[in-house]
Amino acid sequence: YESSRIGIWEWDLDTDNIMCHLSYGWLTGFGGSDALPESEWLPCVHPSDVPAAKQKILQSVHSGQKAIEVKFRITSRGLGLRWHLCRGMVLKSEKGGQIHRMIFVNIDITEINQLLDRMEDSANQLQTILKIIPGLIYRIQLNQDTPHIYVSRQSEDILGYSDADAYLYRVRGKVHPDDQSEVNRVVQEALEAHKPFEIVSRISVFGGEWRWYWERGVGVYDEHGT
Repeated sequence: YESSRIGIWEWDLDTDNIMCHLSYGWLTGFGGSDALPESEWLPCVHPSDVPAAKQKILQSVHSGQKAIEVKFRITSRGLGLRWHLCRGMVLKSEKGGQIHRMIFVNIDITEINQLLDRMEDSANQLQTILKIIPGLIYRIQLNQDTPHIYVSRQSEDILGYSDADAYLYRVRGKVHPDDQSEVNRVVQEALEAHKPFEIVSRISVFGGEWRWYWERGVGVYDEHGT
């Protein structure tokens, strides 16, 4: 259990007693002969998180859910404050079907949370940069049933379309007919060669006026080069 990344515990709802498996001790930094600290509920849970965690679990039970999931912080010995994802299952008595016990598995998700926070920070920084760049920026996600298109907020100033309309507008959907075949050729050849592309074409803005635009783009590929 020392190398296990999960901790198992049980909650007897009849007596309100918590029984921790040895794996929970190792997960929280208390292993072997070390005793877990005394607690009114699950040991090591941050006191500020106990009321909300208990309430969510009990509400899930009363609403008839069999599978329960909740997150809370654990004060782990040697590792400090850690985030745990707790998943539980309701056990009913054979007679009467009354809920009397629950079994839980805790998983340490601290590193995952930190990674998600860094990704969110990076995304926020990118959005800030996109807002201040003078130009129309868009991204098309192709590996989906319906291509997902992101269009920067500057689209309304440049094309005359609102953000919502720009998604439907599909950016290159109004390229001048005389320029369309050349645009398609340049983009396709660049993507196949895994090189950036650069094109100049006419695009219809709101009201039907044709305006000249210079555009640069690059493909993002998966492990198969697609």
